[in-house]
Amino acid sequence: MPRGKAQHGLKEQYRVGSLLGRGGFGSVFAATRLSDGAPVAIKRVPRNRVRHWAQLPNGTSAPLEIVLLHKVSTGFPGVAQLLEWLELPNDIIMVLERPERCQDLRHFIRARGFLSEEVARELFRQVLEAVLHCTSCGVLHRDIKPENILVDLATGQAKLIDFGCGTYLQDTAYTHFAGTPSYSPPEWTHFGWYYGKPATIWSLGILLHQMVCREHPFRKGQNISWDHQLSLPERLSQGQGEGAPGGAVPGGAAAAGDSEDDIKDDNLFLDLASTKLEMRDFDSGNFFKARLHREFADESTHRGMLPDLGIAQPGQPGSADAEAALGSARALLELSTGPESAKEETL
Repeated sequence: MPRGKAQHGLKEQYRVGSLLGRGGFGSVFAATRLSDGAPVAIKRVPRNRVRHWAQLPNGTSAPLEIVLLHKVSTGFPGVAQLLEWLELPNDIIMVLERPERCQDLRHFIRARGFLSEEVARELFRQVLEAVLHCTSCGVLHRDIKPENILVDLATGQAKLIDFGCGTYLQDTAYTHFAGTPSYSPPEWTHFGWYYGKPATIWSLGILLHQMVCREHPFRKGQNISWDHQLSLPERLSQGQGEGAPGGAVPGGAAAAGDSEDDIKDDNLFLDLASTKLEMRDFDSGNFFKARLHREFADESTHRGMLPDLGIAQPGQPGSADAEAALGSARALLELSTGPESAKEETL
């Protein structure tokens, strides 16, 4: 990942084309590498918009986005590769991998109306692998949404892009939100803080809903809550697992012999990332307690927050709204596991 200081190098090496997108942190252009004709993307970020800097392994100071990309992109196909970056007087330039025929997931979905369960399952699996790779590298993306997933139309490979909202993964709570507000978790909306992995799981759930239903379940960031009842189209399969929609919803007790440690957020995140979910993980309030993070859930229980939000405690029946929401969640999450035979596969 070479670093340069002069703008002439950029003009000599690349032919810049049309604007691909513009956001709060910069602009992205299609470009061609002159040496071999390879398509690339060039991201330009004004220096005055770079809020956080960090150090690369060689000691070079660089924008945090570049440092995070250096940690996650090298050699992993599920993240767009950072090829090089340039530091100019007024801008930071990033040259990134761009498949020759590609489309972001938002336009990919829109062109088809919605994705079939088979297509959604495969793309979602790839996104989960990319997210797990990032967290294993100590990186939290914080802006997972269809616009930030690139689909290679020739190979079907999904690639995670845009780490402009990213940060280092930490075990403690975050008190600053970066990303798209409509993808923020309820704990941020209600309490002003969140944990990295549970917040990631929440955004992944919204992503899966958009893939198979086309629509965002919380339009314009409204009604973000734990017990929001999802409205799912009848065309979706009913799933194979115990407690799938149409069957009885368990009352909330965990499987025999399971301790609370078995359902805390780390285990749930790993289960989600390996697409080997079990229905017991979504019984009543257990799933919500796990997703919120054990420390947060315990503190909230002592302060009487969870009952006020309609979330039952383990071993107690859930409210009608919470159980209905869980039934809907089962239908969505079943898509990521596939039929029973697929549940035995490992990534």
